[in-house]
Amino acid sequence: MLNANQTQIHKARKRRNFDWKALITVFLLLSILCAGAYFRMIGVDWDEGRHLHPDERFLSMVLNSMTPVKSLGEFFNTETSTLNPGNVGYDFFVYGTLPLFIVRYVGEWVGQVGYDPITIVGRQLSALADIFTILLVFLIATRLMNQKAGLLAAAFYAFAVLPIQQSHFMTVDTFTNTFGMLTVFLGVVILTKPLPAVPAGQSERNKTRFKEWFPYAAFGLALGMAAASKINAAALALLLPAVEVVRFVKHEPELRETYGKFSFKMMLLAAFITIISFRVFQPYAFSGSSFFTLGLNREWLGGLSSLRQQSTGNVDFPPALQWARRSVGFSLYNLTFWGLGLPLGITSLAGLVGMGWVGFKQRQHKLLPVWGWTLFYLLWQLTAWVKAMRYLLLIYPLLAVIAAWGILSLWQSTKDLRVKRLYLPVKTLRYIGTGLALVTILGTAVWAYAFTRIYTRPHTRVAATEWIYETIPGPVNLITLGVDGEELQQAPYRSGDVLAGAQTKPFLFRSWSDGVLESFTVPTAQYLSAQTVFNRFTVTVTRAGSLGTPLSLPVLSSGTASTGSAAGVGALEFKFEPPIPVTEGVDYVITLAQTDANSQVFLSGVPKVAIRAQSGRVIAQSLNKIVEVITPAHSYSMDISVLTPGEISAVELPFLLDLSQNYSEKTLKVTLRATGEAENGPVSGEIAGKFVDFGSGKGGSTRIQLEKPLSISAPQIVNFSLEISAGEGALIVSSVAPVHESSWDDALPVSKAGYVPYSDNGGIFRGDLNLELYWPDNAEKRERFIDLLQQGDYLFISSNRQWGTTTRVPERYPLTSFYYRSLLGCPENIDLVSCYNQAEPGMYTGTLGFDLVKTVTSYPNLGSLAFNDQFAEEAFSVYDHPKVLIFKKNADFDPQKLRSAFESVDLSYVVNLTPRQADSFDTSISKANNLMLSEEALALQREGGTWSELFDRLASINTSQTAAVIVFYLFSFGLGLFVYPIIRLALPGLADKGYAFARLAGFLLIAYFAFILGSSGFAVTKGLIAGICVVIALAGLLAAFLDRQSLIKELRENWKNYLVIELLALIAFLFFLWVRYNNPDLWHPYKGGEKPMDFSYFNAVIKSSSFPAYDPWYAGGYINYYYYGFVILGMPVKLLGIIPSVAYNIILPLWYSLLVIGAYSIGWNITRAILAAREGETSPELGKLLGKPFAAGLCTALLLAFVGNLGTVKLLVQTLRTMGAAGASVEGALVIDKTIWLFKGLGLLFKGAPMPLYPGDWYWFPSRVIPGDPITEFPYFTFIYADLHAHLIALPIAVFAVAWGLSALLSKARLGEHRSGKWVRAALSFFIGALVIGALKPTNTWDYYTFLILNLCVLGYVGWRYLKVNGLDTKEWLARLLPAAAMIIALTALSMLLYSPFNRLFHPGYNQIGLWTGERTPLASYFTHWGLLLFIVVFWYAWESYQWLAATPLSALKRLEPHKNQLKIVALFLAGLLIFLLVLKVSVALIVLPLCLWSLILLLKSGQSDIKKLMFFMVATALLETLVVEMVYLVGDIGRMNVVFKLYMQAWLLLALTAGSALILLWTSQHKWTLRTQLFFQLPLILLISGALLFPLLGTMDKMKDRMNAQAPKTLDGMRYMSSSSYYDMGVEMPLEDDYHTIRWMQDNISGSPVIVEAQAYEYRWGNRYTIYTGLPGVVGWNYHQRQQRAILQNNAVQNRVDEVNKFYLTDDLVYVKEFLDRYQVSYIVVGRLEKAFYPGSGLAKFEKLAGVLWDQVFQYDSTLVYKVR
Repeated sequence: MLNANQTQIHKARKRRNFDWKALITVFLLLSILCAGAYFRMIGVDWDEGRHLHPDERFLSMVLNSMTPVKSLGEFFNTETSTLNPGNVGYDFFVYGTLPLFIVRYVGEWVGQVGYDPITIVGRQLSALADIFTILLVFLIATRLMNQKAGLLAAAFYAFAVLPIQQSHFMTVDTFTNTFGMLTVFLGVVILTKPLPAVPAGQSERNKTRFKEWFPYAAFGLALGMAAASKINAAALALLLPAVEVVRFVKHEPELRETYGKFSFKMMLLAAFITIISFRVFQPYAFSGSSFFTLGLNREWLGGLSSLRQQSTGNVDFPPALQWARRSVGFSLYNLTFWGLGLPLGITSLAGLVGMGWVGFKQRQHKLLPVWGWTLFYLLWQLTAWVKAMRYLLLIYPLLAVIAAWGILSLWQSTKDLRVKRLYLPVKTLRYIGTGLALVTILGTAVWAYAFTRIYTRPHTRVAATEWIYETIPGPVNLITLGVDGEELQQAPYRSGDVLAGAQTKPFLFRSWSDGVLESFTVPTAQYLSAQTVFNRFTVTVTRAGSLGTPLSLPVLSSGTASTGSAAGVGALEFKFEPPIPVTEGVDYVITLAQTDANSQVFLSGVPKVAIRAQSGRVIAQSLNKIVEVITPAHSYSMDISVLTPGEISAVELPFLLDLSQNYSEKTLKVTLRATGEAENGPVSGEIAGKFVDFGSGKGGSTRIQLEKPLSISAPQIVNFSLEISAGEGALIVSSVAPVHESSWDDALPVSKAGYVPYSDNGGIFRGDLNLELYWPDNAEKRERFIDLLQQGDYLFISSNRQWGTTTRVPERYPLTSFYYRSLLGCPENIDLVSCYNQAEPGMYTGTLGFDLVKTVTSYPNLGSLAFNDQFAEEAFSVYDHPKVLIFKKNADFDPQKLRSAFESVDLSYVVNLTPRQADSFDTSISKANNLMLSEEALALQREGGTWSELFDRLASINTSQTAAVIVFYLFSFGLGLFVYPIIRLALPGLADKGYAFARLAGFLLIAYFAFILGSSGFAVTKGLIAGICVVIALAGLLAAFLDRQSLIKELRENWKNYLVIELLALIAFLFFLWVRYNNPDLWHPYKGGEKPMDFSYFNAVIKSSSFPAYDPWYAGGYINYYYYGFVILGMPVKLLGIIPSVAYNIILPLWYSLLVIGAYSIGWNITRAILAAREGETSPELGKLLGKPFAAGLCTALLLAFVGNLGTVKLLVQTLRTMGAAGASVEGALVIDKTIWLFKGLGLLFKGAPMPLYPGDWYWFPSRVIPGDPITEFPYFTFIYADLHAHLIALPIAVFAVAWGLSALLSKARLGEHRSGKWVRAALSFFIGALVIGALKPTNTWDYYTFLILNLCVLGYVGWRYLKVNGLDTKEWLARLLPAAAMIIALTALSMLLYSPFNRLFHPGYNQIGLWTGERTPLASYFTHWGLLLFIVVFWYAWESYQWLAATPLSALKRLEPHKNQLKIVALFLAGLLIFLLVLKVSVALIVLPLCLWSLILLLKSGQSDIKKLMFFMVATALLETLVVEMVYLVGDIGRMNVVFKLYMQAWLLLALTAGSALILLWTSQHKWTLRTQLFFQLPLILLISGALLFPLLGTMDKMKDRMNAQAPKTLDGMRYMSSSSYYDMGVEMPLEDDYHTIRWMQDNISGSPVIVEAQAYEYRWGNRYTIYTGLPGVVGWNYHQRQQRAILQNNAVQNRVDEVNKFYLTDDLVYVKEFLDRYQVSYIVVGRLEKAFYPGSGLAKFEKLAGVLWDQVFQYDSTLVYKVR
């Protein structure tokens, strides 16, 4: 035993060793846990059993339906398990099941498993889970740092508001956080545990192994549980690799390989355990009947897929509208401001930045895994489309840890902080840390306390319910005397009424306007007994108070059969013929009767009358809802449940009305009998009156005082009856009618014991008025608004769901946005959502006739200081404390004003956007007036553009087509001469100084200045264009004079080459003029293409007085299409006054000639540059006029502008095979059979057998060599097909763009030798470059990006290689980068800036690229199109490579040795890419990828000339374009039609411009080849060229013969064919002579550009012919093309116009006709053969009938008439 002294010593030691720090830590931790528990447990039944959280409500229903399983086998049997939500009626279930299992089994344990009890259990478990998360946060921070950090982090998380809020909900989120943080904790355990050491012995080794692998297994278990709670938590799997990377780095280098193997095994173990854990706790994500079946459940996957679609916003899910147009900062704002509170939010984000800095900069790698995962998850959710606050809940604990780290870092600072002038010593840093800790803890705790006050008050919807029942009367109200005065006890009233036998049923209405009553409808009539005799329903109409004098004879119903069964339900509809005149504000009684004295019919619903106002508009007006009628023969009785004891002293009826409008006095008696008060007899009360006051439509208020109070001592049933005890009448008692917003939100009032708010069998209020605000904004919804607001008495808004979402997309919901703004009276300059967030009664004044009378809010508060959190994300308030607003109809409500207000909203431009589409919707479209011209611009356009003033038929240029041709050609020639002195300065690198592009530059300059001036308000007249031409000529003369010596020298040196260019231009022009002369027709019934659209736009552009040009196919709008090409071509036509139908056929040859000489110039300059680089400038070859450059130029022109693809060969072979097969199927036949058939067909052809081809096949099918929709155009096809389309007009401009880049390359961007002129020339060159390249965007947008990038690459290369900024010798890379970047930026900016007036207003509808998954191009089709050009390129590449290898010694390969690994990587990448593309069936990759690689190798060859580099680059670009079309398409296009033909055209241009020179280089090098090689080159080349020449030979002849009428005269007038042709459609043969003469009359006689209306024929038919040939604006043109061009609006405006035009011709409704003419401001109406064929019937008779009334006939030619609207 110890003696006393020893005992004292022992006690002293024990006290000394006692760990007070641990005790304080435990105390503080318990305090934090208790505080966290308080905040999480307070007000757990916050909604008082109403289940007002929809997700929670759903889970409660699932939990209530689930039952525990009896065995593990049943648990894992997905098909039968009673724990599987899919087996108990909930197929769509995307939540984790682990939390549900926990809640259900705990509920079973405590005996609380009903619908209500399980919710409370779930909320309590949710709170407990989050309390445990607080503990895990402490452990994570302690393990990562120390206990101080642990306590801080725990406190931060304990007081964080969003976790507190989520703890009050029975959802999966808090469980996810718990298991997620357990996963993080185990990850931190792995991170911080000592690195594994080599064990000393076997037993120790086994022990060590367990310690090493157990944390990994536990990590996997926790991760699986987290993922089984919410699948997003699976992202935590990334934490373990991050931890292992840090541990790997911590090892010594020599041990890393060993640890890497160990780490890999451990991660595999963790992954395996994760899968097992997930399999156990989310068993129904798998299908099958046992644990070992691991196939994923399709229903579960389908649910996740559906949820993912909803989460992307790409499906029309109404609640997703709240995420539309949310920025990345939205989530960050909610996280910082509301979810964490400002103190903790700022601290945690600052800590996040600091931790990353310290982790990397100070190499504290231990921090990086948690920091990195937090940052990853934060960025993921910030950039996700759905930016819900709770989606970030998983990182709230980690942000608390990071905030604690930040403060701890300040506390433990050991160094002063110095940042530039900022200096903070260590002591100050520690003070800041302490202060920041206190502010953050106290601030966060205060915010938590303020927020949780919402759980100490009634839920706002519950409070609003109490207010409603206390304030708003029911149809019948028992007045009870209480302590605070009179109290209401609302009672219900039954809807519907029985029409029995010979009784009559009156209906009363007050007319909203003067007009005539056309119809009356009872929506539902149901026989209560089978009918045995014939029964008729009739109505009569009398004026109220008119002694019953009918305004019409009885009218029979047309809606319901006269006899029927008891189950028969229908509507009764009565049409008044003639209609009955009615007067605004006058009351009318409609009396319904039936003939069968024994019939009983139950009537219900809301009757309606249709009144045609004097304006012609038909207005549907709702009457009172049908309710049970009280008559002398029928009293009303019901049982009322009275719950509150007291004395009933009176009965109040807020709406009592005599429908019969019997003005004699009558007595109404009420009787009450308390069934639970036997000693009390019935108590009655009476009131006398007429009860005819219409009031607001339901009658007036009536109070019946009881003879004596009826005492109620306990809750009981009271019998109630109401009868007419004296007099005659038909009384109804109506209910208050609240209007609700949507089915997507909980309605008010919410449930309350003893009250049934909505029920036709006995509801207190009307429940059938729902605005359905999420429905599309259209005319029907507008009528719904007007109708329901007229019927309603109150508006109940139970949350911000609707006004906070629909108004975010006003383009989709303009009507709804207007409704909300007008309802509240929110000023236009204030954000609408802000108005509602702050609104209180009296703050604003609405204009719809409703006043805000009550708001119910429950803001977080500290005493009287409230925090309005309506500005937070919707879900933060909508579940547990939404703002409720109640509006009441006021005395100023006026149905007519209401209608006028709503009709002021233009619904023409409603955009049908999904929520996600709203993000990318071009909101500037509204600034562009929805593609419509302004009133001022429209007036200017309508006044100008008189055809006869622009084009004088009697002028010599129009009486002689030869004169027109000569004048136009000479104009272009002269224009080129004047522009040449300018263009030579802009293209100094070209040896021919760009002479071939001078006239094209002139066209571009005229168009540009005309367009800019026209866009700036100047009228685009002949005078203006002439002035522009004069200025250009003067500028050219000035440039020539200033540089006359150089100019004269150039002309002496180059005049012969210029003469060659002119001869080529003339030959090409005359050749194509001959082609057009033989077939000038601007339409063809089968292969007419889109000339009608082109010519219509061409005419409209010429006629337009300003820009943007008006749209001839959409009256009132402007052309939303890349129409600038028509400006380029149209301005000279407008100036010269050549009739457009003739000018069209002169422009095509002229433009063809520009393409030819442009291509010639490129080929000539490239070849000359190659020869000069190889042989020197003194080479004799360069002095030859018809030398190699000439040959190359000619070949280039032929390859680009004349030869075709091999499609003609393909067509010929297929046709011959078909002939030889003699009816056998060629498709799928053997090669030998096809060969035999080919020769048989050839034999038949030689014998004179005709080929089975239709006219046009020779030129058509070569443009369709790829199966399916793609168009494989090439330039010559484009020109002979003769659609004046954007890509045709752009071809010479694109060649010009290449020439500019070529000049920049050859001149090395040195644009002047003399300093005085250097910058002027540079500016001029860049202006011309931007003018040309920029013109591609408004001309053919597809070309702009390709040729801009091509030129930018040239500038970047030249700037980097040849230019250098002086003074930056120490930074050579910067000295080279600056000029390259400057030139790139300058060209890009200038090309966009020059055409900004067009670009600003051009809004393409299809601008989204999608991945193409359809059919790919077969190799055979690819070779058919590209065979000739590919052969030339491949042979040229082979020759270039051979020369390179021949001149390169083998030793040179040693230089590649250091790059061996990089080359292997590149090779593997390309091989992988090729395999990937082949798996996708992109077979053309076999050609494209090797050739692109080959191009790159040749381009990077040492010593390669710049010009050849450009050629290789152009070839590679072209090839890549042919690969791109296999991978992507334009969303909205017909397949990949446009992508193929637009990019194929660019690729053809690039390849042809290169192949011409390549071919000459090859041909002239043959003397160096063997004879075998020459033959191998020449024979295929000759065959390929011959095949390619078949198209211009056969296709041209075919095109010239393929006319609408072979007998039509040969001319250059594109509309002359009409005078001798006819067209068959709709079973009618229509001579076009009528249209020809009528069009000419319109051209000569209509002043200005007024709107016309003609038959609407869908595209590619003989429709819109008058807008096409006159350029006059029509109501609507080709449907599909207009929908394409106006697709950005994403509405049905075009189709609506199409339907309206059709209705205009078909209808007899004169009101509609007037509205149509007014709406579109129509001035002329065409009624011709086409109209008569398309619109047979009586509708056309109105034109002759109303001539002299609405319109006058102003012209007639045979069967065609033109009317001018009065």
